[in-house]
Amino acid sequence: MTIIPLLILFQLLFLPFLAWKTWRDGHINQTQFKATFIPFVGLTIWTAIAIFLGRSGISESENFYQLYPALWLPIVPIAIVLVSFALPTVQRGIKSILTLIPASWLVFFQAGRISAIGTAYHTLQGTFPLYFELAVGIPDLCLGFSALIVGILAIQHKISSRTLVIWHFIGLGQGNNYE
Repeated sequence: MTIIPLLILFQLLFLPFLAWKTWRDGHINQTQFKATFIPFVGLTIWTAIAIFLGRSGISESENFYQLYPALWLPIVPIAIVLVSFALPTVQRGIKSILTLIPASWLVFFQAGRISAIGTAYHTLQGTFPLYFELAVGIPDLCLGFSALIVGILAIQHKISSRTLVIWHFIGLGQGNNYE
């Protein structure tokens, strides 16, 4: 059994949940609330495409691997989010959400990267190549475990906003790579 479907669902629903909470509390208007669903819809479509590619076996073909330089797959969801965030209404809604929710929520969200332990398992089984484990699995696992520490420090207000921003950018730099 795999936890990947639960991780995908959690990731997809995190932003809509935050938007719903801030809208319900009256901190964003209905237009901003609806606009925050743009990245959700884009990511849901990308998820459906990725599932199709995996289930159909296309993603395991030699032709597909030739299109896979430098692990480009994680760039697609990042691009979807960044393009969505370029829209002014989405920006205002996200800015309000980020201002109002506790910083620890965003940090603990990254703890989901601990699931990269599955990548290590698959590498040991020979399913994933070693370079994938070194480039994706280990960095994700490290960021996931660090999220537990950073999240506790954020709750205790023992970490500066600047440090949190730097920590998040480090995580963004490695992409959001669940196995």
